[in-house]
Amino acid sequence: VPLLIQMKGTNAAIAEEVYNIMKNYEGVYAVESFDPRHIRRYSKLSPQTARGVLVNPHSESDKVLEKAFAYLSERMVFNFYTRPDFVAMKQSSFVKNFPVRLCSLLGIKKIVWTVRTVEELDAAGKACDGFICENLDDLTNSKVC
Repeated sequence: VPLLIQMKGTNAAIAEEVYNIMKNYEGVYAVESFDPRHIRRYSKLSPQTARGVLVNPHSESDKVLEKAFAYLSERMVFNFYTRPDFVAMKQSSFVKNFPVRLCSLLGIKKIVWTVRTVEELDAAGKACDGFICENLDDLTNSKVC
């Protein structure tokens, strides 16, 4: 079964813990996180595993530090450090700006999350390389499927 594993929290050992659980997994899997440190650590443990950075719109943060971190993440500032295989962001963050174009030039896949409606899926299908969705059965009427 293919898996997409999201590493959450600020525990510095999370990448090591996930790696120790997954190192003998015979299926295909990828890891992702909002925290670039987790992605960087995982890249050292398992360079062959696909890794993605999750980006949250800075406009959805109300704490100053969270807003600043989200602002920098939206502009892909941490990509030099994480070297992600994909960047996953909300449709609202998925604007044709320089960082998004740079991802395309560098071969970094652009993923939209979380798609819940046929309309969101159709919009995502035109603008990105893939999507993370909920309720796939509800989306089968999309032009993308």
